Amino acid sequence: MVMSQESVTDYSSDDSTASASGPIYEPTISTVVSDNNKAASSGDLTRTVESISRNAILAVNRLRMIGDEAKGFLQDEAVARELDACFKDILLFLEAETTGLLDECEEQDYIDCIICLFDVAFLSILFDIRSQLLQSASIDCRGDMIFCSVDRIFARCWDGVSCIAGCRRSSRKPDDLPAVSNHKEENDLRIASQLPHTRLQLSGLLRSEYTSPASKRLVLCLLFASFVLRSDLENRDPWAGADSNPGYITECLQPLLEEFVVQARALGFPESGLTFVPLKIAHAMAIALYSSAQAASQRHKGQNLEPFQPYTLACSLELMQYIFPPSSGQSQNPRALDNLDGAQTILLHWGNTVPWAWEKWDDPRVIGFDTVTKNWLCHFEKSLPMKLWDKGRMREESDTFFLSFGASQFLRAVLRMNPRSSLIALFHQICDENDRKFISENRLNCIRLYRTTWCIAELVEACGDMLSSDDISLAAERLILFFAELGEKYDSGVSKGGSHLKRSSELLSRMVAVKSEVVRGLNVLKPEITEKVLLSLQKNVPFFSMFAGSLKILFSMITADITGRFLLDPGVADGLVALLDLISLFYKHNATRCIPVTTFQLLSDLVKFLSKRIGTLALRTALLNCLGYAYMQCQTARSGVQNGKDRMSTPPKSNEESPAVKLHKTWDDEEAFNLALDVTCGDLELAAAFALYVSIAVKKTMDTLLVTEAWDYLRDILLLLVNGHLEKDRGELFLQGGNIIPEFDETFPESFSGDGTEKFANAAERICTALEAVLKRSDTVVGPAFIHSLYIKTLEC
Repeated sequence: MVMSQESVTDYSSDDSTASASGPIYEPTISTVVSDNNKAASSGDLTRTVESISRNAILAVNRLRMIGDEAKGFLQDEAVARELDACFKDILLFLEAETTGLLDECEEQDYIDCIICLFDVAFLSILFDIRSQLLQSASIDCRGDMIFCSVDRIFARCWDGVSCIAGCRRSSRKPDDLPAVSNHKEENDLRIASQLPHTRLQLSGLLRSEYTSPASKRLVLCLLFASFVLRSDLENRDPWAGADSNPGYITECLQPLLEEFVVQARALGFPESGLTFVPLKIAHAMAIALYSSAQAASQRHKGQNLEPFQPYTLACSLELMQYIFPPSSGQSQNPRALDNLDGAQTILLHWGNTVPWAWEKWDDPRVIGFDTVTKNWLCHFEKSLPMKLWDKGRMREESDTFFLSFGASQFLRAVLRMNPRSSLIALFHQICDENDRKFISENRLNCIRLYRTTWCIAELVEACGDMLSSDDISLAAERLILFFAELGEKYDSGVSKGGSHLKRSSELLSRMVAVKSEVVRGLNVLKPEITEKVLLSLQKNVPFFSMFAGSLKILFSMITADITGRFLLDPGVADGLVALLDLISLFYKHNATRCIPVTTFQLLSDLVKFLSKRIGTLALRTALLNCLGYAYMQCQTARSGVQNGKDRMSTPPKSNEESPAVKLHKTWDDEEAFNLALDVTCGDLELAAAFALYVSIAVKKTMDTLLVTEAWDYLRDILLLLVNGHLEKDRGELFLQGGNIIPEFDETFPESFSGDGTEKFANAAERICTALEAVLKRSDTVVGPAFIHSLYIKTLEC
């Protein structure tokens, strides 16, 4: 039905006669923008934007009070004027949002305004007021269609919610031609006038055969804003209310999803190349609302799962493929997008669409299986809820490549929703060879790989008991292979040195971060799982070849630079730390067949370089740990037993031939001891690594002075540990030219409190075991050295 100007009646103002020039209300957003342009020059733009949100909040609160009063308030002229003022303030906020005046706004008043505006209870009040206004207007109105100011608010909701959720500006601008603006407003009002009389009837319109598609999209928008957008901003369950039935909403959404698919096929996109922005946004809202409602329905029903809905899930998957269409010339699994449009932003940033998709389609054979995960990993921190979470917090890293505190907490919460589905989705992010390539120009791919390995390590560490050993073993083996592939690329870049190293330093630092997360995930595996994985790798020729090639490049680099100055580069040092940690893992679990015998020569050269006081504390710690486990394998090869075995090490099986028969220690014990003894500051991790080596290497024939120095060092560290005197930030201490600046914390070390208690206890146990080994396996008399200790005298004072 076409609505003429004469048939439009507006009862939101004092004058009940409609204006012949179309819908009019003041102030318009064009005047606000003009005023703000003037205010910007005087520095008052922020204050004006805040006032828009604050006035809208006051309007919502006043409407709540009016809605709670008795019916018949329209006869009161003062109340009618107050209603009109409240409606104008809310409309002004929505128009400011759609025209970009509130772009990137993260002020608390702005967020509070969104939360209260789309509150379920407030929407019910709006529908009640609307019903009374329309009922009163229908008595005297002779027009074909009646609408009120509440309809104006609902008409603006589509653009407003799309801009808020999609982080974009509306296509409607303040400087549009009046005729175009009026036509758009009239069309939106026609759509809003088809809404039901009560909020509880909204869901039913989604599956009605007599409701227009545009009205269904508006209903979908209101439900999405109430149950998804608002709940994410407020961080609370929107389905906890007595009148909220997520199961009923999922039933109503099923035919709508099917209708969307039929409509999309008829329009022929994405093959047509046309951009149907409103339709794609509606698709994203429908999927986000459906996934949220289905997850809530499962929570409320406990263990009773929802019935299998293959056709609905197929429709959802097809709509996702419309939202993320492959570009021309790309495969079915394209790389991550540099920027997200409105529909893609809504799908990835709101609700729990991603973990829901992982649970429903945990099969890589599904077309586009990895696309959602890939883009979510690259862009999840850009969402409005995440910005609010991190607002006011100091980022741990200035580079957005690393995860902030809020981002890491958010990822942990997502991963715990369904650990197995999460592991499967993340596992396939590092399975495709093209996706694993570290390309310096493609920074997003580096970010994706880092976050993938971080998530896998977090899953194994926090949810290992909830995952099967087979799943963890498969993921761990893939991580080690990924580490080896990165090693070839990383070490090849470093070996070229000079300007090439400078140009690729950022890329190398990203690789090191990924490798460190790989090692973190491997170190928290259960011993039996680690043994299973390493046994499988012993038969993997490509892995051995890649790992041997990486070691060969490092060895040639060390040979070419006898000064070892390359170790002063933080990226190189951190990369060596990750490599040494992985080698330690192999030696620790008796998997020496996984690495070349020439590894011992590399360790010897590193000992010589670090004895010249070059490198970092972390590098010395990693090297001492590696030397300890390697020395353990040498003793195993000679005697068949692990003398001085560390409690965390795994002995070889008696029915296996020892793979370490060709291993011989090639470094000097004194140089190895000096890796710790040369450091003048107390560091618990370095002391624990040194204690491991001492407990294995100490023997009767060892130099007395060297043993005494080791005893003094470990004893003093233990005394410092008891009194809580440990350095704060070990990553800032570079050992260059003998200049060491120790930093001490006068309180109990934070890094070893709480969740780090086990780490603290293991380090203390290692030190005590090493001291006991010195007493039992050395001829050195250490009693007088203990009595005359300067630290003992200090404590006595």
